[in-house]
Amino acid sequence: MLERIASYTGGQVFEALNGDDLIQVYSALNELEETLFDSYTIRPKVELYYWPLVMTVFLNLLMLLVAAMRRQRDVLKGDHSG
Repeated sequence: MLERIASYTGGQVFEALNGDDLIQVYSALNELEETLFDSYTIRPKVELYYWPLVMTVFLNLLMLLVAAMRRQRDVLKGDHSG
């Protein structure tokens, strides 16, 4: 089955039954990767992780403020149920 897939896609099948065979497979894969692929990394110039972080902290502080104001209002009204 793997041989058929490899023939359709232009790939190769490797079989490693022991450690020496596995070393040969890794060597063959390294040769293929070096010649077929040029890899590069794309990194953003400006990191954007802090925007969701700032919004989360702001919303949590806002929720704490609203909860404190409700509690203060309930205390002033004399409602001690909760």
